[in-house]
Amino acid sequence: MDLVIDPPQAVGSIRIGMPFEEALQLVRGIEGFRLQAPTGGYMSPGFAHFDSGMSISIGADRSGAVEAIEVYRPKQGVNVFFRNIEIFAEEADEVIRLLAGEAEVVVEDNGLRVVAPQLLLVLARDVLPGGGDAESGRHFESALIATPGYYDDLL
Repeated sequence: MDLVIDPPQAVGSIRIGMPFEEALQLVRGIEGFRLQAPTGGYMSPGFAHFDSGMSISIGADRSGAVEAIEVYRPKQGVNVFFRNIEIFAEEADEVIRLLAGEAEVVVEDNGLRVVAPQLLLVLARDVLPGGGDAESGRHFESALIATPGYYDDLL
């Protein structure tokens, strides 16, 4: 399955500005949706897990409209694209290089977070490569798009 990130408008069919409840219905309709969190614990209403290992988080503003959508890296079976860039399959350094060809890019914390301000897109990972695990930190772990003003405290 392919999932397209189209900042600052949408992730797949989930659109910034749409009613939160409508967005939840769309998320629940994505292939592999799980009714329970992977650990079997409580799952907040705006957070969805999938058989692929992917998770999607939807945030709403005070009016009940979607203001942010975050996608967490799938382990298998889902390709997440921004234009022609496969965000989670390509190594983070390559994603940064390719993204810089599309928009202004601000690399923060030595590459833990990458912001494309005009796109209202943020890519993040928890660690940088170089530890004992050869794969750790080599790929981004999440991609977030949001409404204008959402990042004002971050940028």
